[in-house]
Amino acid sequence: MRPHTKRVLCAALVALVLPNIYGVGCERELTAYPTITSPLPNATIPASGLFTASVSFPSSLTASSLVEMELQTDQGAIRLDVTSSFLPSGQSDFAGATSASADLDAAALGLVPGPQTFIVRLDASGSGGLAARATSFTWSGDTACESTASIALSECFLAASDATRQCYSSTGAACSPAAAELVAAESQLRASVTSACSDSGVQSLGYGAAITADGLADRLVEECMGNATTLAARIFGGPHGKVLASVSGGQLPLGETCLDAAYAESASFIDIAYNLQGACMLDDASCSSASVASDIAAVAAQSAAVIDAACPSQFLEFLVGLPTAVAVERARLQSECMAGSAHGDTGPLTLLCAPGSLPGVSFIKTQPLGLTPLAPGVPTQIQLDQSVWGTVCGDGSPYTFWVQLPPAGSSAANVVAHMQGGGVCVTDFQCLGVEANSPSLFSSTDDEFFPTGVFNPDPAVNAFADWTKIFLPYCTQDVFTGTGTTNFFPRPNPPGGSLTVRRYGAVNARAAIRVLRNILGSELNASTPTGYRPDLLRVNFNGSSAGGFGVMFNLHHVLDEERWAHTTFVNDAALGLDSQTGFSIAALGSIAQSAWGTRLSQPPYCLSDGSNGPSCAVGPVLNAAHSERMLGTPEQQLLLLSNQVDDTQVSTTGWPDTASFVNEVRAQYCNQVGLPGVRFFLDAVPTSLHTYMTSDSRYYTEEIAGTTVAAWVEQGVFDPTNLPDLVEEGTLTVDYPGVLPFPCP
Repeated sequence: MRPHTKRVLCAALVALVLPNIYGVGCERELTAYPTITSPLPNATIPASGLFTASVSFPSSLTASSLVEMELQTDQGAIRLDVTSSFLPSGQSDFAGATSASADLDAAALGLVPGPQTFIVRLDASGSGGLAARATSFTWSGDTACESTASIALSECFLAASDATRQCYSSTGAACSPAAAELVAAESQLRASVTSACSDSGVQSLGYGAAITADGLADRLVEECMGNATTLAARIFGGPHGKVLASVSGGQLPLGETCLDAAYAESASFIDIAYNLQGACMLDDASCSSASVASDIAAVAAQSAAVIDAACPSQFLEFLVGLPTAVAVERARLQSECMAGSAHGDTGPLTLLCAPGSLPGVSFIKTQPLGLTPLAPGVPTQIQLDQSVWGTVCGDGSPYTFWVQLPPAGSSAANVVAHMQGGGVCVTDFQCLGVEANSPSLFSSTDDEFFPTGVFNPDPAVNAFADWTKIFLPYCTQDVFTGTGTTNFFPRPNPPGGSLTVRRYGAVNARAAIRVLRNILGSELNASTPTGYRPDLLRVNFNGSSAGGFGVMFNLHHVLDEERWAHTTFVNDAALGLDSQTGFSIAALGSIAQSAWGTRLSQPPYCLSDGSNGPSCAVGPVLNAAHSERMLGTPEQQLLLLSNQVDDTQVSTTGWPDTASFVNEVRAQYCNQVGLPGVRFFLDAVPTSLHTYMTSDSRYYTEEIAGTTVAAWVEQGVFDPTNLPDLVEEGTLTVDYPGVLPFPCP
């Protein structure tokens, strides 16, 4: 080849891929160039990312020789100097070397899966002008790991859900964790994932910077077993199978057949929808989200038809409160969560349940203003897009809530949640009164994060100071139970027209919790070996007044749908005692089922509106129903907190006077004392006192027998097994004529 031809080719190579500060020795003969012996041109390195790069030099190098080794990835956007990896052992230069090699890890280096370029530049004499060689190769990433993990979860879920169905069918209860079928399913999943995945491969696929292969296996085991139990709780009436027990043993054969078919078909649909999504993520180049949605919708229609055939005349809705279409949709959402956990990169799909996935989410402001949203310790107001999340406030404005991640160095897996209070309006008179006097109760935009009470940021006084915090404002006047209905209240003339109130309380709260799950997923995937696992969270879920009712009506969602197993619930000043008047709790519950659609948000094991049994809107009835399913972990406790003298509870629930309310508080305590998983703190302050959790003065100073509210709540979270009931006789029999002593010791 003629010299000028060599110069043209060299110049082209330099212009494309080999810029450097030394210039390139294009006047030199080709024999002065290094030779790359590995990887070979156009080779594909192992999916694990482990490979050897080797170079031979045209002659023995000296201490003056200049050598550079570089890897280019992401189409040249990222350039990594890896020269030090090739240095002869114990040397700081290449003196005496005729070749060099290094064992490299594409994942650890941060290479982006796809085409890669390895470049070697050499000036053997050190006099200036580098000669260069380059070779291209491909690293596909650990796709074998991702596909294996996806398949392993599918196979495990099918085995676990079938075993779970059989256990409930034969025993009426969940399988023992030691059941052979569950042990085998878990063992197979772990073996598949850990044999196909390396730590670096898992991380390179986007599962998380701290995720290990063993950690991914742990996470998928939870998804496998957890989704089988979520489905059982939804279809069989709680984890204890309350509804299934009521129709089994020949009591209602059609009911037993219906529930069994609904579970089996829902599990099959979850698996098919999960696999359709997984196939798309693994082959995103030839897949579209629209086609996946269409395919899933077709399968959903088929599954609904199968369930309806086994559950005619809306029988599933009669049994567990869910129309078939809603049951199938909730199963589809389960498949999204499974897919989001099993895949590191969920593109091209946009999932509502996946670590870091925040579609339709806007960061409105921080407290104080101008800080980085969701930075450690920074309260951040988040707004949800109704078209994505289905959320909206009573006046039609977007739903907003607040999240504060913990300070740097604290675990994001500790969560304290608060549901805001703010009354309830049912009738024309009540709702028009809210519009006239407190219209902000129909919106959430102006609700500010509060650094007091259980959200106090001082760790010297608050055991939850350094926890992740989520504040759920209340803007629908439906005690967080509404599922998407709209009520209209005629205004008098003038001005005439009508007030429109949207009842989306449960929808709003549960969407916010799901967004928090996705935020925590991103945080924990970057900092822990397993990433987000709901069963490893520790949660204080509390609410005051209307928010206390919200706690009661969303407890089952937190435990069964989110699977936050280590959750302590605190109901502050919402005892839900029935006055048996026209404005009683029972009357409200009956109205709410039709006007707010609350059967869709109620626990499936307590649906009665009072027409065919005790109303599940009444506090003691719901306490007893929850008690039957509590203590799945020691932390699963329902803490009922109230002052016995509470004018707000008296007036809003139809009690004629304080004395009659206090007597009912005392009578119902004695009826419920000893319920598993239910504890009481009943203060006897003689003046009216409503709510504790958000007030520094009440939360940290009000006490019974030397134990403050804060100390009692903390024991409920950290030492639940030894948590006592604390009730106070006080002087109320003297202060309020007609008040009787507690009828029990």
